[in-house]
Amino acid sequence: MGFYLSVVAYVAGLLFLGGMIYRFWSWLNAGVPLFIPTTPAPKTKSGIVGTLAAEIFLFRSLLRDKKALWFLSWIFHLALLFILLRHLRYFLFPVPAAVMAVQTIGYYAGFVFALAAFYLLLRRVMDQGVILISLANDYLILLLLLAIATTGLLTRYFAFQDLVHLKHFILGLLAFQPVEAPLHLVFILHYLLVMLLVAYFPFSKLVHAGAVAFNPTRNQRNIPREAGFDPQWDFPVD
Repeated sequence: MGFYLSVVAYVAGLLFLGGMIYRFWSWLNAGVPLFIPTTPAPKTKSGIVGTLAAEIFLFRSLLRDKKALWFLSWIFHLALLFILLRHLRYFLFPVPAAVMAVQTIGYYAGFVFALAAFYLLLRRVMDQGVILISLANDYLILLLLLAIATTGLLTRYFAFQDLVHLKHFILGLLAFQPVEAPLHLVFILHYLLVMLLVAYFPFSKLVHAGAVAFNPTRNQRNIPREAGFDPQWDFPVD
């Protein structure tokens, strides 16, 4: 079983790496024929850096539009950050003191993340305005995140794991020396769901955080007149 679970991890990792490389390559090579910054936009490069930072870390556009949804979304992402920091203890040896310091916070963040994901899913199925703009993959992502959070919490309460064995398995994956994995059904389900998320990530809307920096409405300075920009359109001649 450990061998097959290791293969799943390596395949998911390759799909993630290849997908992200493709995404960044396509964004870097996308043509931008016009100055289209969302005004009022900064006129300096340092101002653009500040704008992008505000979008990525504070969700500034959402804050201006829907404050209640902004608060929930920010808490959702903050909880995810602490969950990831908590899980670093399985990937690092020795474990840094900073990682150990967030273990309790990361534990409670799991509940916050699950509740926030459940609320976002309810919003997708109950808010008529959101239903009209929702696609199947929007529901799939939220269901996947909720399933990961639920199985993760179950491993904490009902599927107790030998943490030494689990860490040995993870470190074996990182060293390309697979060992036998914990065989509890709940852990295996949690693990497979996480691998599915990793493989699907570059091809889903979850990649939006990286896309913000390549969005011309966000990364362009508001200097069309100063730059004397000329798109040089080629019009057909009759």
